[in-house]
Amino acid sequence: MWQVRFTRTGDPRYLDLVWNEFFVSRGRGLALEAHFPWMLRPGPRVLYAELLEGDELVGGLVLRDSSPCVPGIGPVASVGLVCLREGHRGKGLSRILLAEAIGRGRRDGFAALTLWTGKPGVYEPLGFRVADRSLFGWVDNPRGDAGRDPFAQGAAGAGPARPLPPFARELVVLAEGEAYCAVAGAGTGPIVVEHRGAAAAVTGILGRHLPRRWRLNASLGDPLLEALGRAGMSLELRPGNLQMWLPLEAGLTPESLAGRARYSVLDRI
Repeated sequence: MWQVRFTRTGDPRYLDLVWNEFFVSRGRGLALEAHFPWMLRPGPRVLYAELLEGDELVGGLVLRDSSPCVPGIGPVASVGLVCLREGHRGKGLSRILLAEAIGRGRRDGFAALTLWTGKPGVYEPLGFRVADRSLFGWVDNPRGDAGRDPFAQGAAGAGPARPLPPFARELVVLAEGEAYCAVAGAGTGPIVVEHRGAAAAVTGILGRHLPRRWRLNASLGDPLLEALGRAGMSLELRPGNLQMWLPLEAGLTPESLAGRARYSVLDRI
C-alpha cells in the first residue's frame, strides 16, 4: 500500500537517496550540506513529500518556498529532487508523488509551482509548461588576462555566503560595495551563477577578476548584458528552456510567471 507523507524534516533515508542519486551516481559533489544546506535545517520554507510502501521509504521530493524570486505574485514553491529507489522506477510512482505535491501546494495556498528539468515530457501530463527566460553561454573579454584565476584570490569583498551549485566544486563571491557576483568552478573554467547590484558595477567586478573567456548565467532583459557589451565584451548566449511552471491561481500563466521571475542558478533545486 503506497502512502505519501509530508514532513518538515527530511527522513535520513531520503537524504541518503538524494545524495546517491544526484551526486554520487554522477561522480560529483562534496557533501549535501555544501550544496543544499537548507535540507539539513528544518524550517517553514521546506516541505518533504516522501513515498512509503509500508515502513520502507522508496522515494520523495522537495517543495521549497521560493516566493522572493517571483515578486508581485502570491506564494510560489519550487519542486525538486524527485527520485525513487532502484526497483521502484517505471511504475508511475513519481506521478503519484507529484500529484500529491501539487494537491498540497493548492491546499497551502501557493499561487504556482515551478521546477527545472531536461525532460519536460515527464511533467507536461501534470499541467507543467516550459516558460524560461534564462540564458547561458560564453563571454569573451578581449582586455582580460587569459591566465587570471578568480578562485586563487579567495572570496573578495563582503558578498553573502552562498551554497555550491550541484555541478561545482568551488565557489567564490566577489563583491564591491552593494554589487556582487558568485562564480562557480566546475573544471571547465569560471561560470557566473549569480549577480546582484548595478550592472556597471558588476561588469567592473567581472572585468577585473575573471579571465578572458568565461561563462554566464543571465536572463532576457538583464541590464548586465548591455553593460558587458558596452565594456567591449562579446556574448554567445542561448536560451535555457529548462524551467517549467504550473499556475495554481486563476489569471496566472507560465509566461506571466516567467516574466516576473528572478531566479539564479543558486536558487534552483
